[in-house]
Amino acid sequence: MEIYRARWSNRSARGDLSVSSNGIRLRGAAFQHLRGCNYVMIGVDGQRLILRKSDDPSNLKLRLAAKGKIGEIGGKHLTQWLLEHGFNKGQYKTQLADDQVIVQQQELA
Repeated sequence: MEIYRARWSNRSARGDLSVSSNGIRLRGAAFQHLRGCNYVMIGVDGQRLILRKSDDPSNLKLRLAAKGKIGEIGGKHLTQWLLEHGFNKGQYKTQLADDQVIVQQQELA
């Protein structure tokens, strides 16, 4: 599994989940699943994107947006890293696991 390392403290995310030009946005169940943690570790394992709860401040911060209804992670550097790993801008369906959110590489139509 390759782990994403941020250059700066970034922001952005959406859920289900969307990749935008300014990172990731989480909404709904995916956001609620990660909401209790301050930091999120992001990694790619084959064709799966994994967002895992973390207490390590060297990982990306999960920020609240839209009056606490949306979580944002990362920024432009994260978006570039996701594009390099095959995750294009758009909406994705998520699966919830114990302490993580798993995203398959297939975009929603």
